[in-house]
Amino acid sequence: MDNDEKESHWHLDKKLNAGHLFTTLMIAGSMVIWAMNTETRIAELSVKIDAATQQISNVEARTAVSMSNITDVINRIDDKLDRLIERKQTN
Repeated sequence: MDNDEKESHWHLDKKLNAGHLFTTLMIAGSMVIWAMNTETRIAELSVKIDAATQQISNVEARTAVSMSNITDVINRIDDKLDRLIERKQTN
């Protein structure tokens, strides 16, 4: 029974299998390459986001100026209409 109990327990072998070592190194290398590619993509997307943010800011600024100009034009039209109405009422 002692012999059966010894065989059923886990054990570590001092031998190093070249196939296992090669596979482990390939997996580790693949993980490093994947991480570097991911970092590159993240950096590229960060640059694109910064550019898009700048474009949005520019569009917002131009929109604000356009709205101000439109408001000025509407106010001038309103003033002209008021003057025309006053003229018609006095005649």
